[in-house]
Amino acid sequence: MLTLALLMIGAGLMGATVNMAMSTEPRIEEPPPWERWRWSVIAGIGAALLVPLFLRTVSSGLLTQVLMPDPKGEDLLVFGGFCLLAAISSKKFIESLSEKLVRETREEAVKIRAEVEQVAQQAEKAELLATVAAETVAPAPNAKTAADAAASPVSGRGDVSGDPWKGAFGGVSEAGGRKLEATISPIDADSQLMTVHLRITSTNPGNPLQGAVRFYLHPTFPQNVRTITAKQGNAGLSVISYGAFTVGAETDGGKVRLELDLSTLPDAKEPWSSR
Repeated sequence: MLTLALLMIGAGLMGATVNMAMSTEPRIEEPPPWERWRWSVIAGIGAALLVPLFLRTVSSGLLTQVLMPDPKGEDLLVFGGFCLLAAISSKKFIESLSEKLVRETREEAVKIRAEVEQVAQQAEKAELLATVAAETVAPAPNAKTAADAAASPVSGRGDVSGDPWKGAFGGVSEAGGRKLEATISPIDADSQLMTVHLRITSTNPGNPLQGAVRFYLHPTFPQNVRTITAKQGNAGLSVISYGAFTVGAETDGGKVRLELDLSTLPDAKEPWSSR
């Protein structure tokens, strides 16, 4: 280590001297030669001391070789040559190395951020998939029987065997100053599961949506009746579904009844829309 330190300091002194020898005649306003040489020495030694860092950034094996207990003379000469060149072009060398390190640091930060976002997305996906067992609609058309329909709090049910709430809530998605809407989006590009976002709003500014809103999901959901309290004139619910179904809803204490067949949504594609 002492040999390398002396080599770098010596290269800095030599580089400063070479700089002075290569420089043109100084103008009157420039400092005297001795003072210029002194500042050149400081910059040269600083640049020479940065050579190990430079070698590390370019993944050179030279640094490892000169740090061995008994380095080869050839390797020391090459290392000294690097230090001398760095000292001669100290200003440009330091500026270039600084720009390189800043650029690589930014690129590394961007890479780390991307990895963190990817991990977060994977964690979110895992969390969503973990709820599938409790939230997924089974595609079987005869999942519920007539006995299940008789136990339902909603009367006038439609096609019990296929789509239980079809026609059971009036067959319209907008009535009584209320509107039931839905959007769907896949969990990811590879999954057949869809996230269904349900939302009820008021179409009458003078009569905002208030109080409890009931959403009636397909009976294959373990909790197929969900009660949501309206906030700021809206009531929303999101679930994960393996297939399309008709959603029923009640607002205003059951006075307003709405329904929406998810298979009719513009984004509903096969095979999801027909499951």
